[in-house]
Amino acid sequence: MGLGVGGSVYHPHCITTDVPKHQRDIYKVWEEGKAPDVVIEITSRTTKKKDEEVKPKLYRHLGIPEYFQYDSKGEYLKPALKGRRLTDSGYYQLMTPVYGLDGSLRFTSRVLGGLELRLERGNLRLFDPKTGNYLFTYSEAVAAYQEAQQQMELERQREAFLANQLRALGVNPDEILKNWKPH
Repeated sequence: MGLGVGGSVYHPHCITTDVPKHQRDIYKVWEEGKAPDVVIEITSRTTKKKDEEVKPKLYRHLGIPEYFQYDSKGEYLKPALKGRRLTDSGYYQLMTPVYGLDGSLRFTSRVLGGLELRLERGNLRLFDPKTGNYLFTYSEAVAAYQEAQQQMELERQREAFLANQLRALGVNPDEILKNWKPH
């Protein structure tokens, strides 16, 4: 998704609260009525100057509270994840990372209700310390959806099998279900 600002389109990952949920190709600030709450920029050596100088000024001007940069190839950011938080004076301050016992680097997002952005073995993950779970990556979400679909199909087949077995015994499963109430 692109971020449309003043006729220009940037391509960070934006997280915004308090706006209607629907598919967007470009998040247009002037149409949405507010800037994103968090920007996560995938950065590289070729975009370094823009990501380090131009974009922080733009995002600061828009009032975006948190700005993260992730160097997925490890080309120049050491460590490969950097966070900035907008101060009351209107300027970004570098966030201090916390290191886990496992060596992971962590930033806690105030804007995202305490979610942690974690750099683990070079990979960026979002972790919810309240639940103790990682948010799904896209591929994990697809796999979980496919698994749920398969489970539902197995349950449908099982239900049809049991209904046929009851009918073979002279019992009408539809009559039994008339008295059933979900819990």
